[in-house]
Amino acid sequence: MITYNAKDLIEQAQMIADLQNSDFISWKENIVFLDNAWTDLYQQIINHGDKAFLETFDFEGDCCELPCDFYQLYYICYNDGFSKRPINRKSKTSISEGPYYDIVGNEIIIYNSNNSLKSIEVSYYPVRDSITYASDDVKVDGIQGEVLDVCNSSVFYKNEDEYFVKDIVNNKEEPGTEGFILSEGGIVDSDKPCFKADNKVYYSEYNDDGFIVFKKINGTEIHRVKVDGNPDFPLRQINGLTDCAVFYCNGEGVLKRFDLETGVVEDYADGLINKKVYSFKNSIYYETTDGVWCNHELLIPVLDYETYIGVLKVDNKTGYGVLFDNFVIKSAFDNTELLFPSNVYYNFMAYKLATYYKIKQGADAGNIAALATDALNVFYDTLPRDENEYVRISNVYAR
Repeated sequence: MITYNAKDLIEQAQMIADLQNSDFISWKENIVFLDNAWTDLYQQIINHGDKAFLETFDFEGDCCELPCDFYQLYYICYNDGFSKRPINRKSKTSISEGPYYDIVGNEIIIYNSNNSLKSIEVSYYPVRDSITYASDDVKVDGIQGEVLDVCNSSVFYKNEDEYFVKDIVNNKEEPGTEGFILSEGGIVDSDKPCFKADNKVYYSEYNDDGFIVFKKINGTEIHRVKVDGNPDFPLRQINGLTDCAVFYCNGEGVLKRFDLETGVVEDYADGLINKKVYSFKNSIYYETTDGVWCNHELLIPVLDYETYIGVLKVDNKTGYGVLFDNFVIKSAFDNTELLFPSNVYYNFMAYKLATYYKIKQGADAGNIAALATDALNVFYDTLPRDENEYVRISNVYAR
């Protein structure tokens, strides 16, 4: 079976809607349309009991915490020592001995007066994965010299003994000064141990009570962590900040993670070849000998570029962000591989996307919508028929 990625799907939908080589649909709109089509298909998968995406786990006892990816229940059964038997959900008026199950908060609870249940099996549909795709590369005018910092469309660089800040989109340039930090709020010139997150500038310091305090550049405190003696990192080496951790390079090619709740330091990644680490929307971007990474996912392999300059911004409207050699901006988003069990899924999503395109154009989408319905009927026909299958449980427990 031929496999496709998200960009293949968009190109197929553009062909169906007669929009090839058109920029009428923006990157952001495509992301929204992809999400809507995938949501529709995934719910059809659940409604008709398609087992392709099912996950299963076992537990013993009268309660169990739900997995973090739990979305919708398929069935619960128990092993009585001889066979597997389904467990019904407990109703408000249940008075028999059971067994019954219920889901309260984040737990499955088993009600049973007979303690002979040996093992309970839970089958469920996980929360669906998101689908993204990479924007086309954008070439901008180059800059002579060493790049020191980047932010949005601005680049701070040094050429011989002079410093400059250049807007690579508007092609405007102004003089800079050594020590500049580019930020959302403008240029920051500070002698404090500063770092950036989401292109905003923060700094850290010790206080007399044994805490490391993290503050905005205006002095507003955002975090404090109790430490015994000096922490395991110098404050001037911090590179990134998320809601729960600070990241820094230890100078030996290792990216460290400092937990803001516990103060525990652990290795996050190794093989770093520079200190250009950036944090956006609770994700960390960094470069190793393998390429540019987002968290623990390889975003851009090293074979696709020569020199990594930095991350301008993870832009949810255009998909852009990572700046490379010769000032080529690449997307900060991955091109999702669509690992569907068959191409029936792919065909339905392509027709669904094309329907959205026609609607946005204000054109008649009836014919394409009919093709989407036909594709969905083909999907139904591929599903196995078994009158002895457990009846699908219709309750949704999304979190």
